[in-house]
Amino acid sequence: MALDPIEEIKTRFDIVDIIKEYIPLQNAGANFRARCPFHQEKSASFMVSASKQIWHCFGCGEGGDLFTFVMKHESLQFGEALRLLAQKAGIQLESQDPRLKDEKSRLYDCMSAAVDFFHLGFLKSPRALHAREYAAKRGLSEDIIDEFKIGYAPGDENLLYQYLLGKKFLASEMLNCGLVLKRAQGYQYYDRFRNRLIVPIRNLHGAVVGFGGRLLEEIKDAPKYLNSPQTALYDKSRIVFGLDKAKYEIRKTDEVILVEGYMDFLALYQAGIKHVVATSGTALTVEQIRLIKRFTSTLLFCFDSDAAGSQATVRGIEHALSEGMNVRIIELPRTEDGVSKYKDPDDCIRASKDDWAQAVKDARSFVQFHFDRTMNTTVITDGYAKRKAVHHMLGIIRLLAERVEQDHWIKKLAQELFLSESVLWEELTKGAKQATQKISPAPQKVAQPKEQGQSIQMLFLSFCIRFPSMCQEVMNDIDNEMIDHELDKMVYEQFKNNQEPSGKECEERYNLLSLLAEKEYEFLSEKNALEIGLQLADKIRDEYRKRKIDELQTLMADAERTNNSEAVQRYTQEFSKLKH
Repeated sequence: MALDPIEEIKTRFDIVDIIKEYIPLQNAGANFRARCPFHQEKSASFMVSASKQIWHCFGCGEGGDLFTFVMKHESLQFGEALRLLAQKAGIQLESQDPRLKDEKSRLYDCMSAAVDFFHLGFLKSPRALHAREYAAKRGLSEDIIDEFKIGYAPGDENLLYQYLLGKKFLASEMLNCGLVLKRAQGYQYYDRFRNRLIVPIRNLHGAVVGFGGRLLEEIKDAPKYLNSPQTALYDKSRIVFGLDKAKYEIRKTDEVILVEGYMDFLALYQAGIKHVVATSGTALTVEQIRLIKRFTSTLLFCFDSDAAGSQATVRGIEHALSEGMNVRIIELPRTEDGVSKYKDPDDCIRASKDDWAQAVKDARSFVQFHFDRTMNTTVITDGYAKRKAVHHMLGIIRLLAERVEQDHWIKKLAQELFLSESVLWEELTKGAKQATQKISPAPQKVAQPKEQGQSIQMLFLSFCIRFPSMCQEVMNDIDNEMIDHELDKMVYEQFKNNQEPSGKECEERYNLLSLLAEKEYEFLSEKNALEIGLQLADKIRDEYRKRKIDELQTLMADAERTNNSEAVQRYTQEFSKLKH
């Protein structure tokens, strides 16, 4: 009998390996720890258990299995996470599985059908000859065309629309995928992409979410490059072209090369440079930077020299620097008279791999790049030119997240322009507040611990798990009623009776407490443990006493309001016992 797809996925994947694809994990005894990706924290509260295949953050209270982690990190519904992990595991999901019958799954299927239409048209259609000739002119090999499913959109008005209707997709689904447009009047639909070379755009996991189209013949008022619009699948601010292919090589080399456009990407990838991704003609967003940062903190921009100073490029670099990334600039080789030898990375890599390799080797930090350009054009004896250079460079230095880096460049700037460091620091801080507001990423909500009230009780129970030989001694005089969390009370009762945790909820709670034990007591020796355990037991009793006193004070106040002297006397006696 075949396994349920959920269980089969769980048997094929280790939760540690899945989570490591998103965040770095550090060994913590038999488990792993990290800073939580779901809230801001300074110390690592996020724990992963390899033996129990669970994760939990003791800072924000989130936790679960590999499905819940992927759902939360990718902002997916369960059906989407199931589909993603099944694809990753090579598991064929039954189409009738009701968990997959959601709207987004239909949209993914529609996009997949469109990929087949475009790609087969490119390969087989006589009308695609000029598309094949253009691809050959750009040096695209058959292997690259096949791997990236390069396609052709014919010039007809609605061939794709008719094809997808034949595949039982609805016009509304095609609209939601951004594949067709609807006329202002009537019910006629027409294809968005016509007479274009088509490049599929994929998300981090390789699913097609959009398309880029390069016009093959000039058409009046038609843009040369056309991308899919924002859709339920394609969020332009969160998709980095090529990252699905490049992510493992990026992690291996610990750096990523960023180019502008699909053709630059394809040329480098075909030349064996696999740690490369591309923008889609827009400035890099904070979300894209954070996506890249999962795999490396070193970002090499490679645009032509003019683009290196463009507003869109600088804006993307600002985001990268504000996220603490190491940003470097690859400048394409120039002739002796300062003219660029190549118009773009595609042109360079196809003409000379040696020139490309040297350009990468000579890559400079973003600040060094601007420092060199500024100093080469500044007349030191000209006060106006010097002031202009200072304002420009301070704007760059202000972007740096670390004070140490700022200090380094302030010193260099002062030396180069024969200025006082104190004057430069004063100028730097003048507009700092406005600059910070301009480049700072949107603040994340700092989550509050969900179980803050039970923290001492959880620490006490996790101590008992970590040091079972000391349980009886530290449990002395700790009654069940002193534990006010119902599941913890059940776990504690089983502890006292030397029983294994039973029942699904108790087992899950026990697993959570085991993770907490690893987090809190990893370095606590047996020699010092007993003292800690007894201190926790004292705190349990103190908390219980305070809760009971608060309850009695409330009851006494009620009894006094109703003139119930007998109840007042009884509560007074109980109150006196607790106080002493």
